[in-house]
Amino acid sequence: QVRLFAGATEVPLDTRALAYWPDQSIKWLLLIFPRQPGGVRAATGRGDGREAALRLTTRAGGDAAESYRLVFGSEVRRGALEAGVAVRREGDQVSIDTGPLQVRLRPGRQWLAGLRCEGRERVRDDGQAQAFVDFFRPGPEGYATGTTHPQGVADPGPVAITRIDVEESDGLRAVVRLEGLAEAAEPARVILRLEAWAGRPLVKITHTVEFLHDDPRTAFVR
Repeated sequence: QVRLFAGATEVPLDTRALAYWPDQSIKWLLLIFPRQPGGVRAATGRGDGREAALRLTTRAGGDAAESYRLVFGSEVRRGALEAGVAVRREGDQVSIDTGPLQVRLRPGRQWLAGLRCEGRERVRDDGQAQAFVDFFRPGPEGYATGTTHPQGVADPGPVAITRIDVEESDGLRAVVRLEGLAEAAEPARVILRLEAWAGRPLVKITHTVEFLHDDPRTAFVR
């Protein structure tokens, strides 16, 4: 029940309620929209209601601030997206299609099965693991704080993905979660999240590691 405008132009919009007041009205609403729509299109919404002025600022700040109007109310309906992010699951594999970008994901060390951007394949499978969490284990003399420790053993941790879940799909954004283990002497749990947006030729990856060592003093991130 919201529409977003930049001047007189309606902006393609996806929303998610993040929190509610006790009467179940919305307390926090996440707005997902492109600053530059590009190939993202949506039907024209309908209805008028109350308005709230918004200022969008980037990390650069200063003159980068942009003005928007949020129109909301019981009679307001935003226009449906004509094309969003398509996420498909086939068995244990997942594919993401933003339009200019197609990503294919699968379990194993070569979890990025393919990445095609603007018609060109960008990934070459060389048989190597595509993510690592490498460790270094100091020698039996231990590690003296405040110093470096050139003596020790490298403990590589190629990541093998064992599970792929679609956390968000459709609309303007998709988030896919991959979980696996860095296969070091003491495996660490690894979680990768791939975030993609409709009409955009890029993907954002966050890389989270949970250290599961019995003694964190005997293994250091390399």
